[in-house]
Amino acid sequence: MSYRQRAVADELLGRVNATGRSVNRSAGALGAVLGGVLAAALGETFALWVVAAIFGVAALIAVFSPLRSARA
Repeated sequence: MSYRQRAVADELLGRVNATGRSVNRSAGALGAVLGGVLAAALGETFALWVVAAIFGVAALIAVFSPLRSARA
């Protein structure tokens, strides 16, 4: 969020934040539906392992992202 505030022009910041929130909430809703379908099709335990793996990959991406050291 801090990087976004520094990198985006003030007059566009509201639009950029609104778009980011829309994408985030849409992805959350889609993930819930897909998780439910996966759990129903393959079982809850397998679905939880898949979700844990996805979160692990996301954490690795965040840790090794060049945005961690980026300066605007």
